[in-house]
Amino acid sequence: MISIRNLSKYYTIHHKKVLALKHINLDVKPKEIYGIIGRSGAGKSTLIRCVNMLERPSEGNILIEGHCVTEMNSAQLREARRQMGMIFQHFNLLQSRNVIENIALPLELAGVSSDKIKTRVDDLLALTELGNHAKQYPSQLSGGQKQRVAIARALAYSPKVLLCDEATSSLDPQSTMSILELLSSINHELGITMLLISHEMDVVKTICHRVGVIHQGEIIEQRSVVELFTDPHTQVAKDLVKASSRMEIPRIIKELLQSTADNNTGTLIRIAYHGESASQPIIGYLIQQYRIDINILQGNIETIQDEIVGVLIVEIKGDKANIEKSIHFLERNGLHVEILGYVQRNH
Repeated sequence: MISIRNLSKYYTIHHKKVLALKHINLDVKPKEIYGIIGRSGAGKSTLIRCVNMLERPSEGNILIEGHCVTEMNSAQLREARRQMGMIFQHFNLLQSRNVIENIALPLELAGVSSDKIKTRVDDLLALTELGNHAKQYPSQLSGGQKQRVAIARALAYSPKVLLCDEATSSLDPQSTMSILELLSSINHELGITMLLISHEMDVVKTICHRVGVIHQGEIIEQRSVVELFTDPHTQVAKDLVKASSRMEIPRIIKELLQSTADNNTGTLIRIAYHGESASQPIIGYLIQQYRIDINILQGNIETIQDEIVGVLIVEIKGDKANIEKSIHFLERNGLHVEILGYVQRNH
């Protein structure tokens, strides 16, 4: 559905070329929700604005359903944009128009007849559950309601692609979940492909099927959401996952942590698992089979994309050879293991 090939974007500031995006390559499948996650300033908004040509790329191509938007003339681009709805962080509603009028605006600009506009707007009011607010103005709406209006307006022309630029970052947690449920429902019921950017891992975890991690203008990692949360490869992804899981090594343990093992250290590891391994009594088996002691310091189990995902931070104590065997056993059985360090014990 969306193919981005070798995309770069430069800005010239004080006669100096500044790189915003560097050789981006990614594919978004039809009916998929693809997330782009990264810290502030990583290039997320620039990337999504390039997709609908609000920003013109310096190099590379963007194809929507096989049509190269980067090579289109103005008239062709206007038509292509009708197939790409856009949702912004700050809603961008017209304060002088009520809900109905804001939703109808794209259709009015396209010259659609008033009868067809009314039918389409009524359908969108029902879809976004805004029927009771149809005559209200933006100043009378909550943040979540404003974003629903923005979503309805983005869907007015029945687009095939929906681009979401930090669509929930201005909302409270309850409104955020409500909007994510709406977007997920739209994706499922209407089959609309979505490209979503966010700096919040909880957003990506809740709604996306696959995710790309962007850092300093480059896509450094692309995985399924479950894979990213159980086995992040890059340090940036590991930091984002760590912040999202809210799992910190206890301070008293962190103060005892060292990078090398000796006879008086326990091994501190992060274990991540999903699918069938989530239902297996792995910890009990390790203790019995390898005669080691396991101290669970942190644990979290949740459902991501209808799959159980668990993360444990544990300290393993015992014979060095048995510890190594137990780690190898975990890895052979599809669990992801990361050694975080070694805990110095006085006795």
